[in-house]
Amino acid sequence: MVSLAGIIGNNSIGYQHKMTKVNRAIAKASNRLLDKAFINRKHFVVQLANNKFIEVIRGTADYRRLEKCFEQIAFGLFFHHFKKRFSGQLKVQMNYLDFEKKKDATLAQFLKHRVELELNDKERFGKNPAVFFYQFTNPDQFGLFAVRLCFYEGVEVLVAFKPDGIETPFILGLELMKSGIKTVIELDGKEYKFNE
Repeated sequence: MVSLAGIIGNNSIGYQHKMTKVNRAIAKASNRLLDKAFINRKHFVVQLANNKFIEVIRGTADYRRLEKCFEQIAFGLFFHHFKKRFSGQLKVQMNYLDFEKKKDATLAQFLKHRVELELNDKERFGKNPAVFFYQFTNPDQFGLFAVRLCFYEGVEVLVAFKPDGIETPFILGLELMKSGIKTVIELDGKEYKFNE
């Protein structure tokens, strides 16, 4: 919650959680909680109007810690949703983070678009979708599938599932991108350019 609730672009519930629960937890922990959530951070005070200010924290999230949290959430949701344990590998894609490399940002946009197309008519699960909901894709021709996690209507995380016994498929476009070769992938009338 420390890492997610206060992100600009979230709904008012996220903002309320940041201003109440998160701020109380930070104060109680004497900023040790922020030290765990961020590798480095800077505090800014922004004036919104006369005598109205807001504190903003910008920093580098502890990516590995977040990744482990989202993996555990995905395992738990799989068990809850399908009533069995998942055995295999997970790959987490945090689409709400800023990416240093253009290639990574473009890939995040492409994956988000592709999953949106797959989930367009799928049911959203979660008792309070303004705080959290999730959706599973159907397995593709290789047996791979994903879950979209959405927090506060603004933070989106994709988690890909690769069940045990399934080989990683050879996808020419991905191999070209990894090799640094200029690659253009078209999806639903939109072009995604890599290695320009």
